[in-house]
Amino acid sequence: MNEPLWTPTSERVDTSQMEAFRRSVAAQYPDVTDPVALHEWSLRNPDELWRRIWDLGIVGEPGDVISSPPCAAGVDLRSVRFFPESSFNLAENLLAERAGTGTDAIVAWREGAPPRRLTWTEIRREVAAVRAALEADGVAPGDRVAAWMPNVVETVVAMLAATALGAVFTSTSSDFGVAGVLDRFGQTEPVVLIAADGYRYGGRRFDVTDRLAEVAAGLASLRRIVVVAMFD
Repeated sequence: MNEPLWTPTSERVDTSQMEAFRRSVAAQYPDVTDPVALHEWSLRNPDELWRRIWDLGIVGEPGDVISSPPCAAGVDLRSVRFFPESSFNLAENLLAERAGTGTDAIVAWREGAPPRRLTWTEIRREVAAVRAALEADGVAPGDRVAAWMPNVVETVVAMLAATALGAVFTSTSSDFGVAGVLDRFGQTEPVVLIAADGYRYGGRRFDVTDRLAEVAAGLASLRRIVVVAMFD
């Protein structure tokens, strides 16, 4: 194949975040005139690259050290840790207030139902509600929250809510059998299990409530089980 499958328009390139980043670098390094030059600059200046990336708008505390050991010629990058003293929360960064809060954050499709659209504002509201419920159940940083759920909006909300609390989120699909679920979750000892009562596939509805009882019985660490209704 000699022709690219897709090429962005010059307007799209000019308004991209990557081009904005290149221009910010070029203001100090005039030789960074295109993406190839930006890549070469990044290889010569890894510490400055990561400092500039953090400054793009990451919410958190970077700490005083950019890399450990310091990046220098001959250092194997696989041995380097960037921002070893940093602290930030993924959910806080994903849900941070920014332009376009009324636009769609998620457009979800599922069998037998119209698409479901949620804006960033709506996602923030749902995450806040689930986070408050988890906190009321005593979930604390470092605790594990498990989701035995299909790929739906509720799973995304659960992940963000657990992450917002500093908890560890682990998940597996609703079509996993009991042994597979226990093998996955048994290693993490979750304190809360969020589970769908079933899922749709190929035009059929599959009820998993019987399996859910077996899963719950096999996880001695659980303090709470939350069942999410998937069927209308």
